[in-house]
Amino acid sequence: MTFCFAGGAREAAILASFLRMSFKLDQKIKEITDVIVQRQCEWEFLDQIEKRVKETNVVLYLGCGIGVQVIVGMTFWSGGY
Repeated sequence: MTFCFAGGAREAAILASFLRMSFKLDQKIKEITDVIVQRQCEWEFLDQIEKRVKETNVVLYLGCGIGVQVIVGMTFWSGGY
C-alpha cells in the first residue's frame, strides 16, 4: 500500500481566505477555518480534528474519495453531507 501525505496547506488557506472575502462582501458573518490532516484515510490522524468537526456545521473537504468516506463515517460527525 502506498501512502500519500497531505499537501495543500497553502491552497486550503487561500480557499479559506477567498470564502472569508466572499462572505464579507455579501455582508454575511461566517466563521471560516482551515485545517490540514497528514493522512486523512487513517482514523488515528483524525483524532486531532475531532473537537473542531463536532463544533462545525459544514465541512468542505479537499481530498481523495477514501478520505471523504472516512470523514463521513466518523462517529463524532453529526453534520450533513
